[in-house]
Amino acid sequence: MLAERIPVLRYALTLIIVVAALAVANSASAFPTQPRTGVTILDQDAVEPGYVLFTPLLGDSSQGTGGVVYLLNIFGQPVHTWAIETGPGQYAQLLPDGSLLLGSQAEREIEIPPGGGGRLSIVDWDGDEIWSYRNDLLHHDFEMLPNGNIAALLYNKIPQELNEEVQGGIPETELEDGSIWSDSIIEIDASGETVWQWDAWEHIDPANHVINADLNRNEWTHANSLRHVESNPVTGSEAYLVSFRQTSSMVLIDRATGDVIWHAGPELLSQQHDARMLENGNVLVYSNGEDPADTPTGHRVPSSTVLEIDPRAADDPVVWSYRDQSLTGWRFFSPLISGAQRLANGNTLITEGMAGRIFEVTSAGEIVWEYVSPYGDPAEEGPAIESWIFKALKYTPDDVDFPASLPSPIIVLTGDEAPEGQSIVIGSDDGDGTADDIGGDDDGVAIEWWHVLLSAIGAGIAFFAVGFGVARRTARAA
Repeated sequence: MLAERIPVLRYALTLIIVVAALAVANSASAFPTQPRTGVTILDQDAVEPGYVLFTPLLGDSSQGTGGVVYLLNIFGQPVHTWAIETGPGQYAQLLPDGSLLLGSQAEREIEIPPGGGGRLSIVDWDGDEIWSYRNDLLHHDFEMLPNGNIAALLYNKIPQELNEEVQGGIPETELEDGSIWSDSIIEIDASGETVWQWDAWEHIDPANHVINADLNRNEWTHANSLRHVESNPVTGSEAYLVSFRQTSSMVLIDRATGDVIWHAGPELLSQQHDARMLENGNVLVYSNGEDPADTPTGHRVPSSTVLEIDPRAADDPVVWSYRDQSLTGWRFFSPLISGAQRLANGNTLITEGMAGRIFEVTSAGEIVWEYVSPYGDPAEEGPAIESWIFKALKYTPDDVDFPASLPSPIIVLTGDEAPEGQSIVIGSDDGDGTADDIGGDDDGVAIEWWHVLLSAIGAGIAFFAVGFGVARRTARAA
């Protein structure tokens, strides 16, 4: 009798496997092919009510151009855009009158290290260019000064007789002609004339600025951020705050003398970006964590940290920091680019650049807003988008004279106002009923793995019971 049941049992078990496979395949088809994008966390009571400005770093052809600058409301909807004819020269800033100071790519005649652009321009709200400046050596950062001039970073090679003084880095990795790139700061007037210049090799001590051991010697300093300081907290003089990635250091430079009046190095920093002077005299900086000084052998999984540092403190200068403390804290990590901005309400806007992620945290480290960019350049393989962001900035109507027609940053755009195809995803319910998708395209149903498993088990049990019942009836009939 058992032999007679075996074919029936085989049939039942086969049916179970087929149904389970179909259940898994059907559920898997509901998984999104990309991570959720748009706004995934929103606490409307705690977020700074302003607009976020950012530029996809690797290009964005969505408007038929090389790049696009986006201005978002708190729901992640673009309320205004500027098309860039060529690719972005890292990023853009809004000026108080509502015009845009923009870095863009130019066809350069010389090859320079990463982070270059070659062109600065000011465009009005409608995208019409009202000023421009070309220099093949322009890179990374720039800023409008109070007197109307513009400060910018330039790549420049150090005199070759100084090469041996530069320490650290991977041996014999200088340029083919043996030269080493470094940095200059220039100030240009409205006509594009250079009215002031500072060269790093004339004022930086190589003994205090050693290239990280894992980096090439084709660059010494690699400045990646520049901020003008009207009255610095150390001496009270006019200064520049500059971040040097190659040496994991940042400095305050006295504008009148060119001397370094404050220096923080790899004891605090790790290939950092976006050093900013706060109103309280402290420095806010995104420390990328690529090669931290406390783990020279790289045994610890790297992660990024945002630091607030008091340059007047002799001991323990870190007065605030943000680092993801969850079990998956290592996921907050961008080895390149990125930034941090202190907001008027005390929150901090953080750009995790290579992830295309912008988020806002309170002083207690609570995330009250998170946005993942859906814009960028398609990856060479697979459906992913390379959504790198050099750094994002938030602006309120107190900062910028926005047009009266600009929609409020705290109102959801609907109907004809809403951007075509824009998806807004709110991943956590803050009690006001905005916890789910609001219009736009759906990113896919959030099916968890255990949903699939339970479905397969349930189907298996049901069909096994049916198959066993059929087998018993067949045996009795025989």
